Amino acid sequence: MATISFLRLAGILFASLFVLIGISLQLISAGNLYGVPLSDMCKAYSGSPDYSDKESFDKLIDAVLVTRKQCLGGLSTNITMAERAERVECCEKHSPGPSIWQLSGICAKPWLLEISQKNNSDITDLTPMEKMELFTSVLGDFIGVQSADGYMDANPEFWCKNCPDDQRKNCPFDPAPGSAREKVCDCPSGRVSTASEPFWSMVTDHGLTADFVRCDDKAVVYQEWVKALFPDFTEKDIASMRYIFENKCLASKSPLGYILSVGPMLALLATMFSIVSLPAYCANSPMSAISFNTAMLAIALSIIGVWPLEFSGASDLLARYAVCEGRGAPAVLYESGQTAEGFTAGPTLYNHIPCEDLNSKGEVGMNPFVSALNTYHAGYVTGCTLSILSLLMLLAVISKHAEVVFEQKLASDHNRPSEGNDSL
Repeated sequence: MATISFLRLAGILFASLFVLIGISLQLISAGNLYGVPLSDMCKAYSGSPDYSDKESFDKLIDAVLVTRKQCLGGLSTNITMAERAERVECCEKHSPGPSIWQLSGICAKPWLLEISQKNNSDITDLTPMEKMELFTSVLGDFIGVQSADGYMDANPEFWCKNCPDDQRKNCPFDPAPGSAREKVCDCPSGRVSTASEPFWSMVTDHGLTADFVRCDDKAVVYQEWVKALFPDFTEKDIASMRYIFENKCLASKSPLGYILSVGPMLALLATMFSIVSLPAYCANSPMSAISFNTAMLAIALSIIGVWPLEFSGASDLLARYAVCEGRGAPAVLYESGQTAEGFTAGPTLYNHIPCEDLNSKGEVGMNPFVSALNTYHAGYVTGCTLSILSLLMLLAVISKHAEVVFEQKLASDHNRPSEGNDSL
């Protein structure tokens, strides 16, 4: 009987150890899965980990407003219809979004001809919110923001300071057909990546990608954007806007964080209750049933916790990247890192799925953003699997332990009266 008791004790301790390992993997991964450093995304996008600051936003806005003035400068009653049509064509060409050019793109709100982010004297009738909406309309097609409250889902052109040397969207307007490469590749907010800074092809669903970026990193960039738009704001005003943005970002992730963490926490409670139920005095007490029920609930919620990752979160994003190592043309386009026109590019499969393991130099190397996301995703799923298997083992040992203790108690109660009769 002593040997069996030792095996039960060893089983509970063994299962508890692996539950704790699984819980640790889950909590660490859950804490980082939706908190990938912005520098990883920028390094994957442009080859440089630098993200945007006030200076880069000033340059971006200036570059856009120069083109805006070129298009709108002649929209007056003193020009011919042909000149007016030419100006309208300029606005339409520089407004690639789905809305008409008067609402979105460089020429948005054309009745405000001389707008400037450095001086409010020319737009004194606009409130700060209206000014934010104005510049969002003007720059939205470039930075991927459709409304003043939609900056959390902005694309890498907004978050990252530098640009990839691949002609994707380095300019906040469409280059004229036939333009020379050197005339359209200026990076308005920073610099173009160098030959020593390889980058990777990225998926175009920037909103989903931005969901996994750390909130405080995004808040830092948003704060710099506010500084560029509102140079007259006090530090208190800027800090307040950052606080609102960061809390909104955290609030958007809180429900998923709850789902990802409730399973591990219940698994921890089930382990603690199981250890407490080891003594014979507690084996047939409610503590044994509590540990059993808590473990069953932890298993169910752990399985539910994997659902948002596998069907609507990290797995959805990771599935949009492909492993391309060892595949040659024509399966992999731009295998040597060059497009047919001679531009540098991130390799993709023939169906334009980005390669996660080939960079713009054609070298084998993991996309840092995808690599971090893959690590945390695999860590959570591995921890969840380990916790579930260990909890099942824990349930089996606890049930058997309670059964054995109960049988021993019955045997003891049955023998006690007979011993009394013999004494008589």
